[in-house]
Amino acid sequence: MALKWLIVIIICCFLEAITVNLVSVWFIASGIVALIASFFTDSLEIQLGIFVILGIFLLVTTRKPLQKLVNQKKEKTNVDRIFDMTGIVTKEIEKNKPGEVKIDGKYWTAISDETIPADSIVKVLSINSTKLKVKKKIESIASELIQLYAARESIVGFAFDKDNSMQKEFENNFIYEET
Repeated sequence: MALKWLIVIIICCFLEAITVNLVSVWFIASGIVALIASFFTDSLEIQLGIFVILGIFLLVTTRKPLQKLVNQKKEKTNVDRIFDMTGIVTKEIEKNKPGEVKIDGKYWTAISDETIPADSIVKVLSINSTKLKVKKKIESIASELIQLYAARESIVGFAFDKDNSMQKEFENNFIYEET
């Protein structure tokens, strides 16, 4: 009879594994008790009674409290949603000194491991109380470089005259080796 209860326990374990609803887990426990009872009595009615009554009792009395314990969900606050968001620096952030950023229409005190000038785009790394830890967004840096190089391209530079005879004579008489 012990082998039959062992099979019932294995089936209940399999059902609990595929459903994860905390239903058959109680019948696993009552199956173990019925398995132990099978060593003391050969009466199938007593073993079955233990299995059913104990399983239902455990299910009714402990399922909801255990579900609350297992399914505890962390309440998200409005602050949690600003992680990984981008914002604009409104007051310069000096290295490890607070500045100010505007994210989602709200102003926050912000710190950084680097100096970030005003009007830079930043990304939120973490939050500690009311201070945000931010870093300059890479796309912002790339955009600034593109704008800088575009501005340099559009500026007309100064063209020097071609080397004349004096320049060539000076270079030929220069006593030091070029490096």
